[in-house]
Amino acid sequence: DLNIDGRFSRNSCANPIGWWKAHLTKVSKISQVIIYGRTDTCCMDRINGAKVTIQEGSKSPQLCGHVKYTPGTSQYVISCGGLSGNTIIISHHKQFVLCEVEVFDAPEK
Repeated sequence: DLNIDGRFSRNSCANPIGWWKAHLTKVSKISQVIIYGRTDTCCMDRINGAKVTIQEGSKSPQLCGHVKYTPGTSQYVISCGGLSGNTIIISHHKQFVLCEVEVFDAPEK
């Protein structure tokens, strides 16, 4: 919804249990994924340890990185180094909170 408002009461956040996925319209080289978490007083640390992977078709997902929670921070930039794929997966072993996710293509060389 392009709304990075991290206040849960504004209905822009989701509480996935286990995983969240976005399918891209084509295979792309991904430079980074930016995750926006909660900014209100509850549950901001639930994002800690979330894993970001990129998958192309039925191939095994490739790891971009993990979110490391920092108190007072709600925006996490995960570098993917140009990994190719058409599915972005954010997973965690427990319930976590996402308020927005942005995916960026790697620049053409």
